[in-house]
Amino acid sequence: MATSDAHKFLEEFDEKFLVCSICCERFTNCKCLPCMHNYCRDCLDKLIQKTGKLCCPNCRRTHTIPEDGVDGLSDNFFVNQMVDHYKQRDAESVKSDLCGGCERDKSVKHCIECGFDLCDVCATTHRKLPLTKSHQVIALDEYRSKQSKDPTSVQPPLHCDKHPIHPVTYHCDTCDKPICLECPVLEHPRPEHKYRYLNTAASEFKKDLPVLISNVDEKKEDTSNTKSAVNTVLHSLDGNYQSKETKVKQHADKVIHDFTRKVRHQEQQTLKEMKEVYDGKKEKLNAQLKQLQNLEDDLINTRDFAEKLMQYGNDSQLMAAKRGMTSQIQELLTIQIDREPTTDDYIEFESGDDFCKTGSLGTILSARDNFQITEYPKHPRIGEEIRVNMTNTQYTGRHGVKETDITTTLMDDRNQKQDDVKVTDNKDGTFSLTCQAKVEGEHTLSVSVRKKTVMGSPVRMKVIPKSGMVCKFGGYGSGVGQMSNPRGTTMTRAGNLLVCDPSNARFQSFTINGNHKQAIQVRDSNSGNTYNPYHVTQSSDGNLFFTTYDKYVIVCDENGKFIRCFGADELKQSRGIAVSPTNGRVYVADWSSHCIRIYSPGGNYFKSFGSQGNGKGQLYYPWGLDINSQGNVIVSEYSNHRLQVFNEDGQHLFFIGDTDDKISNPSGVATDKDDNVYVCNYTSPGKVHKFDCHGKFIARIDNDADGLRHPIGVYVTDDKPFGKVVVVDYSCIKIFNQ
Repeated sequence: MATSDAHKFLEEFDEKFLVCSICCERFTNCKCLPCMHNYCRDCLDKLIQKTGKLCCPNCRRTHTIPEDGVDGLSDNFFVNQMVDHYKQRDAESVKSDLCGGCERDKSVKHCIECGFDLCDVCATTHRKLPLTKSHQVIALDEYRSKQSKDPTSVQPPLHCDKHPIHPVTYHCDTCDKPICLECPVLEHPRPEHKYRYLNTAASEFKKDLPVLISNVDEKKEDTSNTKSAVNTVLHSLDGNYQSKETKVKQHADKVIHDFTRKVRHQEQQTLKEMKEVYDGKKEKLNAQLKQLQNLEDDLINTRDFAEKLMQYGNDSQLMAAKRGMTSQIQELLTIQIDREPTTDDYIEFESGDDFCKTGSLGTILSARDNFQITEYPKHPRIGEEIRVNMTNTQYTGRHGVKETDITTTLMDDRNQKQDDVKVTDNKDGTFSLTCQAKVEGEHTLSVSVRKKTVMGSPVRMKVIPKSGMVCKFGGYGSGVGQMSNPRGTTMTRAGNLLVCDPSNARFQSFTINGNHKQAIQVRDSNSGNTYNPYHVTQSSDGNLFFTTYDKYVIVCDENGKFIRCFGADELKQSRGIAVSPTNGRVYVADWSSHCIRIYSPGGNYFKSFGSQGNGKGQLYYPWGLDINSQGNVIVSEYSNHRLQVFNEDGQHLFFIGDTDDKISNPSGVATDKDDNVYVCNYTSPGKVHKFDCHGKFIARIDNDADGLRHPIGVYVTDDKPFGKVVVVDYSCIKIFNQ
């Protein structure tokens, strides 16, 4: 290689590899990150002090900061030596040919280790000194030739970072780093460390390096191809976005134009209708006015003639006109006239709610008869009669509207017409509109009187399914989807029913329609215990809290992974369990202790309330337990045949069912989003009753035909308007619509 070519190569090498991308200067004490990017030691130190982390400025990968900071990062010996080499080259370009030792005679030799040019005398001395006699001293011309052709051959040897006076001669394979003669004695002793001569390790690595470089080239080519593909897609995406943006704007302009045209058309139609009402009323009033004017003119003429006759006529003239004048006056006096205007000035425009849905700006009202929808069911059921009341708010004892003047249309949410609507005049200023819906979902009832929409129309109703049991699944056994003595149930955040199956030591997971999802066992890997879930609830963070038959409360995630257990020191026989939505605490019914225990979610015991008895605040075998949105605790008392409601601190509020026969041996209890209370009567034949938040009986959820045997667990979903009621009965699950 020529000298000029060598210098060109060195300059390219310098710019490409020896400049720190942080300070844009040649490396000073170069450190190498695990991502193989190099930076100055001080630049990395400042970066860590500024950001508090070690993030590579090039690839943005974050690395762990060593215990001893930046100094713990690997030195890039190759880069550091190359930097020293270029520093030496730069210094040589400006220095004279004088000996670097005596600075008198001309330089003829060069010490590779020291980097000095020497005269013959100084070179001879240099070879004899103990500290430098091992240095490699060559002729200056030879050095310059090698420097131009093969710079690496005249680089000074690398010195040990632990023992700087010694060059590295070995390579420790155990630590994967170069070491000096002293290192095997102190830092790298055998047999813990394996090392060999540096040139042997370097020769082997040089053989492996082409393969690694080839792999890098392949990866680079693959990356380049992928980059090209991404750029192609990106370019296509830009063009696609711009074309679709234009399409959206054009479509929006068209929609606005069409919408405006429809609004203007409806405006003209509405104004035309209003003009027709106006013209009709004006014509009637003008006709009446003309009639009255003619009568008034006749009366004036007759009166004037009579006065003149009386004033200027003689007796014969007066009597001659008597018959005709009297007859005219009598005829005029007997003419019947409407003392009220034949019509009124009432013209009203009732604006519509939503032009996009109705296609109408509103309704022109011409008569004082003003109909509006006054009553309708918001949630009628499929197949049951829907009754809508329409009232004339200006009713004064009669109106001119007949049943045939009323037009009705019932449409479902698929815009399909449903059952015909029957119209009945109640003869009291109201009309009843009755019909039935055949499908579930949103329905719209449109009502008009003489082609004019009445106030409150269209009526929107959500038709819901019939009440009663809708499905049943499960069965006795230990197979897939089978259960043995199931107890409590809840619904997970994923929308699946979770049923406690204690005799099979597992949870069973189902969809609300009864499709089996999976069986889940909860096992403590430390103790090896597998737990039998009895009653279960879920906290706001998604963890499951469940009781066992004895005295434990177990916490696990939705997949059954054990988290912790607690309660063994206080509980005797745990039953119902709930997590308060107001204070986050865990409430557990202790069956044989006749009380309720309160814990933190982490298992810390706070206190208990209740004692055996039948008075206020006393409990007799508490079983089920739930907490409503206000934080009130509802407890079912199996042997007191009642529910008792407490505040979150355990103070008695009121009883439910203690004065009637609605509750018998209550077991499971649940509340819905409106704080209504649902309770299972365990005694066969079983029943499920619903009460409002004050304890007033509302309805029975099941009926005798549903065949409940021993309902023991209950849960209410958040479906609108009424949640589905999930009942655990003997060895199966039954789902009810309310």
